Amino acid sequence: MARLLATLPLLGGEVVGIPELNGHRNVHQVRLSSSVPHVDDILKVKSHLLPVSRLPTPTPSGASSEPSGDEPGPSVVEFFQANRMTDGVALGMSFHHAAFDGTGAELVLKALAECCRAFKAGSDAAPLASEFADNEVKLRALINEMPAAVEEQDHTSKYGTTATIPDMPASEEEARMASLDTSLLTSRFSFPAPKIEELRAFCNVYVQHTLGLDLVLSANDILNALLATSIKREPPARDAESHSSSGAQLQMAANIRKRFRQSDLQNYLGNAVAMVRVSIHSAETTSPTGTAVYGQDIAQLAAVAAEIRKGVLAVDEKHVFSLLSFMQEQKDWGALSVKLADTSISSWRHLSVYSMDFGEPLGRVDGFEMHMIPLKNVCIVMPRAVRTTQINGFGGRTDAPWEVNVTMTHAGMKRLMSDLLIVWATK
Repeated sequence: MARLLATLPLLGGEVVGIPELNGHRNVHQVRLSSSVPHVDDILKVKSHLLPVSRLPTPTPSGASSEPSGDEPGPSVVEFFQANRMTDGVALGMSFHHAAFDGTGAELVLKALAECCRAFKAGSDAAPLASEFADNEVKLRALINEMPAAVEEQDHTSKYGTTATIPDMPASEEEARMASLDTSLLTSRFSFPAPKIEELRAFCNVYVQHTLGLDLVLSANDILNALLATSIKREPPARDAESHSSSGAQLQMAANIRKRFRQSDLQNYLGNAVAMVRVSIHSAETTSPTGTAVYGQDIAQLAAVAAEIRKGVLAVDEKHVFSLLSFMQEQKDWGALSVKLADTSISSWRHLSVYSMDFGEPLGRVDGFEMHMIPLKNVCIVMPRAVRTTQINGFGGRTDAPWEVNVTMTHAGMKRLMSDLLIVWATK
């Protein structure tokens, strides 16, 4: 950790508010420490006479059920807590979202794993951390200096420009978070990969042959459509006219690092996501508890998945340039916000958490948990876990199930767990 901090001093900084900078009001900026950063600034080590399985369960508000009371303040760029358990180490990491997004945090973890391996091998090398340090200032400057968009696009449906953050006393904030813990529930759903692939095959046929669209749906498109339509599906109504809901919106975060021609941006630590927003039209499912899905289910899923795919494809380099121009035009950056939708999905499936090797004696990651955003109808697709199999004495790998954390009200979760299509897809 000391080697990582020495190479990436950004991690020891603080996020501070600047009233005015370069013509913009209410700007967030990372302020580096005036002294040499020390590992104690970003790492706390605790010992527990408990196995990892006895760790507190994260709650929807983002706090554990047994807070230690000495967590860092919200302005810290990044903070780690290493919990030495009787059967392993539980490494906790928190980061300021103004500095990193989930992919950026994963890159930091990769660099930490490399530093741990190098330390065990007696090497001073830290290539990843050095690369990130060399690129960070250059990449942030590159983004700020990107050319204005030639084709202006309308971003007001996804981003607001008049947000205000109320000045809430600490006692009221604590009471609000405690209320969220009792009103919201987070559950994990596991969708076997073959079930998602089966739905994808059916939906691709429907999209290409029935809808006549030149689109190829991904497994991620199908999962997002399945979650969105099932979450927003109304309970069975008594009259036939209310069997469908309309006007619901799905919002997803799309990683834009690969949208740029500059390959260096793939290792950009900062926020690099754009919002994709589509309409959801869901109706009562026709799936029985049997082994197959029916035509109406495929029609619904395919239609929503097609809109998702079109929305993702629309986030190209031109879209990103237009979005950056839109943000640069705003005078008050503190008023910029992402507009909430009925359902929000963020995928961490691509994060290579389970392939990280921290070297002996730490080894590889065995489990991954995260705190959920304290908002209803929020879904996080968890990182892909590595699964190994043994067949006739030969080892192999199978695609891991799609695991999703879903936060909803208690009533909403009860409906979702009994949704026939969800029940079928999770078996």
